[in-house]
Amino acid sequence: MKIAYITASFPFGGGETFLIPEIETLKEHVNHIVVIPFFPRGPRRPEWAPKVPDILVLDERLISFPVLLAALRTPIRHPVRTLAAVRSILKLPLRQFLKNCAVIPKAMWLVTQIERHGISHIHAHWAGTSSTMAMLASKISGVSWSFTCHRWDIYENNLLSLKSNSAQFARFISRRGMEDAVRLGVTQGKAMIVPMGVVGIHAEGPRKLPADVPVILCAANLLEVKGHRYLLEALALLRDEGVLVRLKLAGDGPLRPELEALTASLGLVRDVEFLGHLSQKELFQLYESGSVDLFVLPSVNLGDGYHEGVPVCLMEAMSFGVPVISTKTGSIEELLDPDLGITVPDKNSGALAGAILSLLSDGDRYTQLSREMIRIIRNGWLIENSVKKLVSHMHA
Repeated sequence: MKIAYITASFPFGGGETFLIPEIETLKEHVNHIVVIPFFPRGPRRPEWAPKVPDILVLDERLISFPVLLAALRTPIRHPVRTLAAVRSILKLPLRQFLKNCAVIPKAMWLVTQIERHGISHIHAHWAGTSSTMAMLASKISGVSWSFTCHRWDIYENNLLSLKSNSAQFARFISRRGMEDAVRLGVTQGKAMIVPMGVVGIHAEGPRKLPADVPVILCAANLLEVKGHRYLLEALALLRDEGVLVRLKLAGDGPLRPELEALTASLGLVRDVEFLGHLSQKELFQLYESGSVDLFVLPSVNLGDGYHEGVPVCLMEAMSFGVPVISTKTGSIEELLDPDLGITVPDKNSGALAGAILSLLSDGDRYTQLSREMIRIIRNGWLIENSVKKLVSHMHA
């Protein structure tokens, strides 16, 4: 089986790191993967090169000479199917109509790549314009397709009903996402939950509470939805109570200047380190070295679908036995049972500080939670199991 794997931009830019384990595990179950970024923005990521053979990356831009040439040739070679595919997306609100029309040339280019590489299935991440491109290419080429919905792309509702009817299946990474999508028109029989996951368990055993100053890590892009400011405020509250911790922020983004200014105004410059973007290898080295004692993700709900799905960054920390604390937003509590007491209301610095203090002041509970982190990942969040389910549905 040869598949076209559509991303938003990966392996370009700084996002979609969570796709790496899925791509590399998927290769163990199919013959060939062609990774096609819908809109390859930013530089090619030097830290990612396929670890296995037969993974090809096609980095054609959204508009280029080959794309425009394909837009002229494909309708000549497949006139009836091209017309039917394009007509299917015409009845839309103006904004969505314009966004979807913009992908038509690259969808026609994708048809040429499907034929050139002998692709037998297309799988697109995100239910927005990247899956519009995949759907159009499928309708024109006759090759089956499927798509993965994450979070904001569900609530954008860009042809969800049409796409789910056309696709072989619609994959959701969380129960909440699937239930919301069904209410928005996704065909119930086509919807299934297949979570993202991690490659394996990296911990040799449960961790013990450190004897020196604990180090907290937050690995997330510096965006409003990640809620970094509440973690910084929580750190200031802990300091005022005489509790010393160190915080490492791994990630980059537009809020960095604002967060650096907040760090200074709170008097936390000596306690907070901005690491910038880290590759997955560099992040894992932090965990392996034992220099991270607690992972905190203070995500917030911004409304209109802007909230977390089930963050892979939490799973990665847990796979190393690192206890985690997060918020009651999005689908996070599908990963972290509320009964564990490690999720707090969002936008609440006091609750976040309280949860951190409670965990770091109880060595037995800390070790027990470390053990529980490993158990949770082993029992439901390994990428190997998710990929097997995906491939079985692609073959169906």
